[in-house]
Amino acid sequence: LAPTHGIILFQEQAMRIAVRLAGFTEQESDKLRKGIGKKLPEVIAEIRLMFIEGCKKVGIVTEEKAKSIFDVIEKASRYSFNLSHSVEYSKISYITAYLKIHQPLLFFTAWLRMADEKQDKYEEIYKLVMEARRFGVNVLPPDIRKSDLTFKKEVKKNIRYGLVDIKEVGESHAKNIISIPKNRLNNWVNFLVYDLYKLNIKASKALIESGALDFFGLSRKKMLYELDKIKELTE
Repeated sequence: LAPTHGIILFQEQAMRIAVRLAGFTEQESDKLRKGIGKKLPEVIAEIRLMFIEGCKKVGIVTEEKAKSIFDVIEKASRYSFNLSHSVEYSKISYITAYLKIHQPLLFFTAWLRMADEKQDKYEEIYKLVMEARRFGVNVLPPDIRKSDLTFKKEVKKNIRYGLVDIKEVGESHAKNIISIPKNRLNNWVNFLVYDLYKLNIKASKALIESGALDFFGLSRKKMLYELDKIKELTE
């Protein structure tokens, strides 16, 4: 543990301790790594007994010391990685930190596109938008004339919000919107009659409420009212 200042930082260190102090084979030490890593109580109990008994046979440490060492190994499993993962995480951390400082527009565009991977996509987007502002990058609201499916970079340190990133707007809805001829986006009534009302009602309302249709120059309340009315007439 000298290179890590007495702390079990890597899984390989716990495995090496088991081999040196308890006489584990390489296969047995790997079983220790897997069992503790997956937090399986019955496996941990079995390995703990093996470790203590092994330490007795090898005789480098006392039984009491063996128990305390195993406790440390078990606690270390909450944060330890294997060495190769740790190296790769360090490289990724260094590269992304560099990009965040020197290429913030590209960094935040890419990171916003990855929000789908998070447990709460919209919470992640909110945090990233707030963080982007600290670095002088503005995230512009969605606009069906300018938005792509997902976030895209624009000029002057701007990022345009993507249509599929609007809650309730699925990919199929977004593709339909993007494919609409531009001449139908010059008139609210034409757009409402020929395009908007055909979408799922939740998606239609989400586009209005998100500001994606603000360029028509009408209040969102008015657009929602007229959408409801045309839905009534066509059902």
